[in-house]
Amino acid sequence: MPTFNTQFHLLGVYCEVEVDYEVDPADPSVGLAETVNLNSVYILGYYPEGCESRSVIKRDYDYLNAKADLNYLTREEMNTLESECYQHLETLKQEAFDYE
Repeated sequence: MPTFNTQFHLLGVYCEVEVDYEVDPADPSVGLAETVNLNSVYILGYYPEGCESRSVIKRDYDYLNAKADLNYLTREEMNTLESECYQHLETLKQEAFDYE
């Protein structure tokens, strides 16, 4: 299960978020595309000075470590997080390809 950290706006607060997801591989024989499923999302902390601050570059956030309830994420939040998962997955694939 891949895991990555990203920054995310929640209620106007810029947060450091850890996303854990799993991948259902594509199955061309039945026409299924590759999909990602979110397992867990943790809000590790927040940046009190906002997204324009120097602390974002240094990832110097105020610690929070709150587990998000995936059932209460909005459709937009789910779409954004799933999009980030696909980008992370592509990065992993590219790194594996470059390694060989």
